[in-house]
Amino acid sequence: MSDDVSVQSHVPSSGLICWAAVAALLRVRRVTFIIQRMDQEGPTIDFVISTTMGEKLSGEFQGHQYPDCGPHIFTSQLKSNEVSLNWTFQASVDYTRPNITFQLKYRYDKYTYQILYTYPIMEDCQLYLREEEAEFGHRDIPHTSDCQVWFPIRESGHGLVIELLKLNVPCSKGYIHFSGLNVTQHQHFRTHKQTQICGKLEELPDSDRHIYFPSSPMSPFMQVHGSPIFSLNYHLVDYCYNVTFVAKNGSFELKPSGELQCTFKIYLPYGNRVAMNLQIGDSTSTGSPETGSSFQDNKNSDSLCNGLLTQLHDGGNTWSHCTIAGDAERQIEMVSRENKVVLKVSVRSGSGGALGLRMTYRAEPVESIVGMCGFGWVALRQFCVSAPEGPRLPWAQAEMECTRRGGHLASIRNQHDQAVVDSLLLNRLVKIYVYLRLF
Repeated sequence: MSDDVSVQSHVPSSGLICWAAVAALLRVRRVTFIIQRMDQEGPTIDFVISTTMGEKLSGEFQGHQYPDCGPHIFTSQLKSNEVSLNWTFQASVDYTRPNITFQLKYRYDKYTYQILYTYPIMEDCQLYLREEEAEFGHRDIPHTSDCQVWFPIRESGHGLVIELLKLNVPCSKGYIHFSGLNVTQHQHFRTHKQTQICGKLEELPDSDRHIYFPSSPMSPFMQVHGSPIFSLNYHLVDYCYNVTFVAKNGSFELKPSGELQCTFKIYLPYGNRVAMNLQIGDSTSTGSPETGSSFQDNKNSDSLCNGLLTQLHDGGNTWSHCTIAGDAERQIEMVSRENKVVLKVSVRSGSGGALGLRMTYRAEPVESIVGMCGFGWVALRQFCVSAPEGPRLPWAQAEMECTRRGGHLASIRNQHDQAVVDSLLLNRLVKIYVYLRLF
């Protein structure tokens, strides 16, 4: 649907007015009426056009040739061959009826004609949300059993975050369903086969309350079935909102030209720590580069940073550093306490385009845990143990899969073995089965 919809009506012959109208949340901003004369010459024609929702006048007319007419009823004279006027209605008003009626009356010679046409605004209930950030709920859709709600996308590569705020519907009475390739806050990949969401909000796992759709050429949408009571908010996020690294080493570089909110997560297998190197600063600065071993910086500890704010979360510890325009480039080196770290970067729009950040990392194995085993394995007596990703399998099939990978299912012989396997499992975010192989 385009931003404008044109409607044409010919007088004096009667006929239908073809039109479309949607709320300001949606992609159509206005309806344009074009009233034309059938005959090229003739007397002046008086006309009145109005719109109603239910029994109430609704909407506002704005005429290019007649700017002083009233908001709900447009009355004027057709002296030329054509008149054009726009009609809109407010998004802040709740419209509980899905129908709208347009009425056109005009006088020609001694007779008065009337065209009356009622049209369903959302006959098949497909809503296209226009705003990049808004709250949306069951009150915003018509009273129908099925609706599809399409969320906005931008060509600049922004992702979409949805937070479910309210939900109350028995599963036999309805559900909501989000469609599209998305990643939840817990990094579980979900597709259009995601389960239907129903019941009460407090009964849902966090992965069904907070949903992240990465940048995609296809707009994600929500299916509303039955009569669920729900509300949610959504907003577009930067391309780097939720980036996860799981390889043995990696890097990225940011040179933001405007406002930016990024989250980088580094998840390494149990038995590894993250050795990170950060270069932060103003590339145009003439100051001498600094080298530090940590983020601790007294003058830059405030989160209200008018520049580039870097925050590193390592378990229960958090370090931050603020860089403003003119600061010399600084190099920070650190080794994490755990196998997972989260790096958050935010840039304010007024900080200038010279600020930048480059991060490189590598896995640093803990010898007492990994021993001589390779990346992704931990030592267990003379064996190397791993917990690969995969579906739940019966014992026989799991053994076959382990054999295919060059190992066997692990045997737990004592408390030490159990403690090693427990630590391995507790530091994974996916379903696994454990197998082992010889050094």
